[in-house]
Amino acid sequence: MYRRCAIPGCDRHVSLTEPHHLRFWEHGGGTDLSNLLPLCKHHHDRLHAEQWDVEMAPDRSLIIRRGGEVIMTTGPPTTQWA
Repeated sequence: MYRRCAIPGCDRHVSLTEPHHLRFWEHGGGTDLSNLLPLCKHHHDRLHAEQWDVEMAPDRSLIIRRGGEVIMTTGPPTTQWA
């Protein structure tokens, strides 16, 4: 589904990513694909350190907020193959 890290502009190959739970494991988030997003270590660490809020649409496009303000958006992962 993904060719690289899900963060816009990151070119880290998906084999070098970590699964991020959109709904955190400790809050009942499952390990199924609908709750996981591939992030490189750099972006995964930033997401937690800067408390990014990631909202994923049914087509897996993303809206990423920090402090309530949109800082990034993506289309669905199929656009990575273009």
